[in-house]
Amino acid sequence: MSLPNFLCIGAQKAGTTLLFDLLKRHPDIYLPETKEPHFFDRDDEYLKGTDWYEDHYFRGANSFSRIGEITPSYLFFEATPERLYKVLGPDLKLIILLRHPVDRALSHYFMQYERGIERLSFMEAMSMEAVRTKHGQTEKARFSYISRGFFADQIKRYLKFFSIGNMKILFFEDFVGDIPGTIRNILQFLDVNPDRLPDDGPPGKINVGGLSIGRYLKAMALNRPYVAVDISWRKARRYPVLKARYRRLIMESYREDIESLQSLTGKDLSCWLI
Repeated sequence: MSLPNFLCIGAQKAGTTLLFDLLKRHPDIYLPETKEPHFFDRDDEYLKGTDWYEDHYFRGANSFSRIGEITPSYLFFEATPERLYKVLGPDLKLIILLRHPVDRALSHYFMQYERGIERLSFMEAMSMEAVRTKHGQTEKARFSYISRGFFADQIKRYLKFFSIGNMKILFFEDFVGDIPGTIRNILQFLDVNPDRLPDDGPPGKINVGGLSIGRYLKAMALNRPYVAVDISWRKARRYPVLKARYRRLIMESYREDIESLQSLTGKDLSCWLI
């Protein structure tokens, strides 16, 4: 069978697009052309069956020592860990990229705003999240800005089925600071030769996202009470920045989960708690 023996399961908005682009360059790694198959987290896809999944995404993967896929919402949806365990087994290797939960939530929100899906302000969307995400799987995927950031709780769901030794937990902030070193770390975790990654192209860069000029101005107007003015927006066109007092307000809801994440990973996350 040509099913995955590794997955990157998240988190969304934490550098998984760059990871996909870089891992596809390695001659010992097979990834499907579709970055996010969503087979294990969407009920309608999962019901198509394992044979369909293998034939649709992994035909021709037999000659590769590592076969994988990258779907960053796998970390978030509750049914996914057990499905992965049943289909792919307990030896599956899991790559988990995490990002400061407030930064992740804002990036998620402005992505949905740029796509024309979101029309509420960020703080309104946050207050409505629990109601909106109960309306169905699509709404849960679209509007789960805050709930996706409780990473310790999500990893604990995976620990019911997979050992911590089969997980490589990394952080977006470290990835940004050292892309080559992070990729080398991941390749070593996958037991493939990191020196076989071709160096004939650029090392890649993080897709930080951004808004078109028109969307940026409208987003600033909608979120004026909550975001700070950025005089460099014309050049960078990046997402607006949340004002400090609102950032601290949201951050407090994550404090307990971050402290738990520190215990799980041994990573000092004091910079996330400021």
